[in-house]
Amino acid sequence: MDDITPVLNLEDRQVRAAAYLRVSTEDQDPDLQRRAIAAWAETCGADVEWFEEKVSAAAKVRPRYEQMLVGLRGGLYAAVVCWRFDRAARSATELLALAAECDRHEAKFISLTEGVDTTTVSGELLLTIHGAFARAERRILSERVKAGMASAKARGKHLGRKQTVVRVEEARKLLAAGSSFRKVARALKVGRATLTRALEA
Repeated sequence: MDDITPVLNLEDRQVRAAAYLRVSTEDQDPDLQRRAIAAWAETCGADVEWFEEKVSAAAKVRPRYEQMLVGLRGGLYAAVVCWRFDRAARSATELLALAAECDRHEAKFISLTEGVDTTTVSGELLLTIHGAFARAERRILSERVKAGMASAKARGKHLGRKQTVVRVEEARKLLAAGSSFRKVARALKVGRATLTRALEA
């Protein structure tokens, strides 16, 4: 992939906006995102530094995203712009965290597709509403999980990790016959720590 993004330079005080683009696979092209952000930059006269990467939403590490945050925390950007919420954030919680990070460093958060622009009152309102829905969704999910666990417990269902059954008498016979602790654990298909606890009990 041709990297259109320059190396982040913390000495470059001309950079005013950070544009984050993401696609999930190598065969996808972020051109639609790039053109939309370029049009926005031309309209408002912003100088843009591009942060582009091809990683899935499930990826734990996003190097270019982290690099963008370094610049944001260093005071380089007046705004962070993305094409759509799910390009920059993988969950509502992460989206709100990014918006809060922008606010903490006096930068605006802009998502073109959703029309969120925290430079405007309506943009801040939309983000607040989105956050309220996200919190409500988490609360509903939490309540459902608790209700499910209570129901399972009432039916006598065991919750948590399945307990490993250790054939203690067999283990003692093998040990008495001269087998090593390691061999006994392997023969019974249990961990050495599990076998130790079972024998001590």
